[in-house]
Amino acid sequence: MSEVMKHFNVVAEALYESARKVGALKAENNRLRQAIAEAEKQEPVAWMTIDSNGEEDDIWYDNPEGKLLEGWSCKPLYTTPQPRKPLTDEQIDEIADTVANMPLVGIVNDFRTRFARAIEEAHGIKE
Repeated sequence: MSEVMKHFNVVAEALYESARKVGALKAENNRLRQAIAEAEKQEPVAWMTIDSNGEEDDIWYDNPEGKLLEGWSCKPLYTTPQPRKPLTDEQIDEIADTVANMPLVGIVNDFRTRFARAIEEAHGIKE
């Protein structure tokens, strides 16, 4: 066998092996995507009640809707994070109006920080 044919066979074998690995990676990728899709469909495992002041209060393992005091709410809790949807224009306007009416908004940096923190809070991000 000529030297060129030896190199050709080495390259052909490497391409074959690479194609086999790509196929295995595609199959694993599909399996993981299906697992993610199933996790996103899951039902809540508990609910966090939120009092009328917006403070987290208690955990319920049965859905408390319809059993809460006036002004209280609840949010579902999952074993995996749920995808968040972007805020609507109306929600952004409402948050901006609320922040703009807070005291000391004349300081531009303070307004921007308060606005950003209000957006984070709307997405459930609190410290």
